[in-house]
Amino acid sequence: MKCAGIFNVDHLQQQLAELEARAAAPAFWNDQAKARATIDETNAIRVIVEPFLKLAKQADDLAVLIEMAEGAGGEDLMDSEAYAEQVAKGGH
Repeated sequence: MKCAGIFNVDHLQQQLAELEARAAAPAFWNDQAKARATIDETNAIRVIVEPFLKLAKQADDLAVLIEMAEGAGGEDLMDSEAYAEQVAKGGH
């Protein structure tokens, strides 16, 4: 997922995967301070990445609902609108 602006979500996801792989190594806890720093960095990246991923999924879900509603002659359009309102309010 590309994101213009100050966040490069693709890069952050790659960095997160690398940190998680490092944390899975058998000798990870041999250096407690380094392990703690790795965990802190992992958590900081998750705080940034997860909302973007959630929003992208919601946008994809909404696009599918709208497409289905248009294909059904608008019968399900109310469901799409209700879902959009729920997402806008921070639900789902």
